[in-house]
Amino acid sequence: MSKCIWAVVLILLGIVAFMLFDWFDAREHVHDALSGLQYAVDVLSDWGDRLQEALGMAQDTGDAAREAVEKARATVEKVSD
Repeated sequence: MSKCIWAVVLILLGIVAFMLFDWFDAREHVHDALSGLQYAVDVLSDWGDRLQEALGMAQDTGDAAREAVEKARATVEKVSD
């Protein structure tokens, strides 16, 4: 008998929770929150793309600097000899 009562209580609690969910217009709030999260993900994705581009440019600059140092080193060695 007590299992039956618990089942009825759980069903009633479920109905009340659903009514409160609908009454507080929670679906709209959840949708707004998910939209905000999507915007944040888009912003972070853009930042990631920009950082990736900056990293590529920094690597290119580093390679060019290494080449310049090697050329300067070779020139210094020629002058030293």
